[in-house]
This record gives sequence, structure tokens and C-alpha cells, in this order.
Amino acid sequence: MQQNVPFLAIDCGNTQIKIGVFLNGEIVKLLRLQPEEIDVAKRLAEDYPIAAAAMVSVAKKEITSKIHEIFPEILTISSSSVLPYKMGYETPNSLGLDRMCNAAALYSKPFKGYKVAIDIGTCVKFDVLDDQNNYLGGSISPGIGLRYQSLNDYTAQLPLLNEKGQLPLIGKNTIACMQSGVINGIKAEIDQFIAKFEQEYHDLTFFVTGGDANSFDFAGKNNIFVDENLTLKGLEIIYSLNA
Repeated sequence: MQQNVPFLAIDCGNTQIKIGVFLNGEIVKLLRLQPEEIDVAKRLAEDYPIAAAAMVSVAKKEITSKIHEIFPEILTISSSSVLPYKMGYETPNSLGLDRMCNAAALYSKPFKGYKVAIDIGTCVKFDVLDDQNNYLGGSISPGIGLRYQSLNDYTAQLPLLNEKGQLPLIGKNTIACMQSGVINGIKAEIDQFIAKFEQEYHDLTFFVTGGDANSFDFAGKNNIFVDENLTLKGLEIIYSLNA
């Protein structure tokens, strides 16, 4: 990719669209939009002389089509795109494109051994690169919003909540119990996954990302790093191989 030429990376998720403007490999502008706010992205083309753009999307087709209208020359990353790592996944055509980008970002990290992405958004996703840069796979489970939604959908009396902050272990009313079960439950799940990985493999480094990552505290371990723009960085890497 040419130096001093702005590059636009768009991560179009299920609930949020994240847009980064890269200059010389660094993000100089970052937007987080709801799908209905996508027209705001037009201003980026006015503020920056965008010469190249790429998108990874797991959103509905109408949202993806709208982005193509705003940026007609945008490159959409797909399962057939060239990747910097070796694909060890049994069904690569079904692999989430955001997970592909997270793995590409892991590849670029200057750490030896196994590298693991923990993406906490609509879903909680683990993705693993081994010490030979083979993508192995990972896991997927419901995120905060999906867990609250299921409690509301499949019970007669539990309300729909959206609390995402850290909460006491013991809830003293029904709302607090739901909140503790969802938030503390996800934290316990992630902690247990990390512990199991550390039992199985040596020289592990974890990178936490995703829209809800700031709802959890991972302090106290020197092999866990937070990188809120992991997917965008991986998208930029994949674009540079496919442009």
C-alpha cells in the first residue's frame, strides 16, 4: 500500500459499523455507527482523499449494498481472499470474515508461540493461530445482547435488559440477578477458556477486542492485551495482499 495515502477500512458487524481511516499503517480517524447512520461515512470521502478502501461484512445485504453505493470502488473481503496465514479450518467457506481479519491481525503481532483473539461483541469468539501461523479455529457463544434477548424471548416475565457494566456476584433482586448471570457468566466463561488454553498450550498471548470488550476487566495477566481495533488492522493487512 502506498505511503501517505489514506486507506479506509470498514468492519460491518451485526449491530455496529466500525470505520477506520489508516495513514501509514496507523488509524487516524475512527467512527462507530449504527446501521441507520451509515450516510455519515460520506463525510470521510470529503475530509480525506481516500485512494483505497476495503470492507468485511457480516451484516444484512441492504447495509452492505449501501456501503457499496457510498464507496463504489471498495474491495469486499471474502473467503477466497489471499491470507497471510495458513488455513487449517475444516470449512473455510463458512468462517466468519471478521474472524479471518482477527487472525490476520494476530499474524502481525510480534509475539512467539500461540496467539488467541477474544472478540466480545454480538457473539463471544475465540480464534487461534499456532506457533507456525496455522489458523486452527476457535469457539463461538452468545454475547451480552443475545443472552439478554434470549431471557426475554423464552420466559414469560423476565424483561429485556441492556446493562453492560461490571456487577456484583450476588444479585439481590430479579433485575440484578439477570445482570449478574449474563455479565459475570460471560466473564467466567472467558476466564475458563483462557485457563483451558493455558493448560493445553505454552507461550500463549491473548488479544481482546470487540464492541463489548470494555465491559470486562482483564487486568493482572501480562499475556493479555486489549486491542479495540484488531479487526480493522487485520482487514488492512488482508487488503494489502489482495489489492
